Amino acid sequence: MTNDEMAELRRDVQHLKDRMEILDCIMHQSRGHDRHDLDLMTSVYTDEGVDEHGPVSKAGAEYGEYANAAHTSIFIDHLH
Repeated sequence: MTNDEMAELRRDVQHLKDRMEILDCIMHQSRGHDRHDLDLMTSVYTDEGVDEHGPVSKAGAEYGEYANAAHTSIFIDHLH
């Protein structure tokens, strides 16, 4: 394998790893929604993280309680 091929392979692997980390983050948040698990839902946000759903913006730490109350008031069941 040439140096160029090895560099390309490293870039490809890093790209795939980055995509998997993003997907894992999305799946954790979705699983937290479905289980109404505040810890899991908020674990995907950094300290400065904000969730924006249309006109509603919530700090990441506040989002779980807001989302659980909103889903419970409208839906009997939901699956993300």
